[in-house]
Amino acid sequence: MRLIVVWIVALTLLAVISVGWYTSNMIFNTITVSNLLGLAVDGPAFNVVKLLGYVNIAWGPIFCLLVLFWAVTYPSERDIYSY
Repeated sequence: MRLIVVWIVALTLLAVISVGWYTSNMIFNTITVSNLLGLAVDGPAFNVVKLLGYVNIAWGPIFCLLVLFWAVTYPSERDIYSY
């Protein structure tokens, strides 16, 4: 039973993370491209925008990997309430 609940929660979290990541990528890329084209951004400001772009690209897959790691390792832990 614990295995089923863990995987249902994991799949729900993966769906929510994937939708949030996809949506934030579209919004963030639209904002940054319009700002970078509208302004002559260079130097430190450009580097910060690029860094935020890389973080925005990476956060979804990183959280998905953490959820999968949790889903694989958590059911194997000993449950103190089971006999």
